[in-house]
Amino acid sequence: MFTEFFLKNAFNLAILFSCGMALLVVRFWLSRNVQWKKGFTFHAAQFFIYAIIIGTIGSILNNAIEDYNLRFISSGVIDFICTSLIALILTIKLFLIINQFEKAQVNKGRDVTSTRILARVIKITIIVAIVLLYGEHFGMSLSGLLTFGGIGGIAVGMAGKDVLSNFFSGIMLYF
Repeated sequence: MFTEFFLKNAFNLAILFSCGMALLVVRFWLSRNVQWKKGFTFHAAQFFIYAIIIGTIGSILNNAIEDYNLRFISSGVIDFICTSLIALILTIKLFLIINQFEKAQVNKGRDVTSTRILARVIKITIIVAIVLLYGEHFGMSLSGLLTFGGIGGIAVGMAGKDVLSNFFSGIMLYF
């Protein structure tokens, strides 16, 4: 029984082994060069490998559920956990890249306050985008939300025209 399961998942296990080796190679190769650890390429490669590992483990668990008739967990729960982990890792990696961008801009001599504000706005935008895409994956309709946001934006724009005008004038004077 175990050999049948092993043979059925041999390709997935080979993918897991090769991804584990790739993680070790990336970690040891880039540990020599600290500058690469801070780069976009390192985080993108690491995220890609982690996503493949999570997807492969999810596939193996789904095969185990199917083969052994496990009733305490379903394939939908496994897919939900895998998708949640991938979204979490993506968020963490993007936040690390934004933090490094923020530090680089401050070290270049840019204004600390405006750099932090820009970093926070980008982080909030990323969180909103991931939540919307994550919700779309699980059946949340985006069209109603976007319609509500558009109509709400028009109402706020008309109601706060003078306030927004003064706010943007202040920003233009600041820079």
